Amino acid sequence: MTDFSTFDVADYLENEEVIAEYLTAACEDENSDVFHAALADVAKARGITREGSGQAVHDELKALKAMPLTARGLS
Repeated sequence: MTDFSTFDVADYLENEEVIAEYLTAACEDENSDVFHAALADVAKARGITREGSGQAVHDELKALKAMPLTARGLS
């Protein structure tokens, strides 16, 4: 039997460009759950947890809003 390691996309979201591409791809899916899962992956990649993350989440949303519309897949 072959053992496989667990894949976690958050391990590969290393910079703003990769994150923007990942979120853009998620925006293109008709299922909104895909985008929500992508946002959770980005939060995990950045070390944001649910507890005590109010300001961090606010800062992430602020950064997302500052992205060009094309990077958010909304152009």
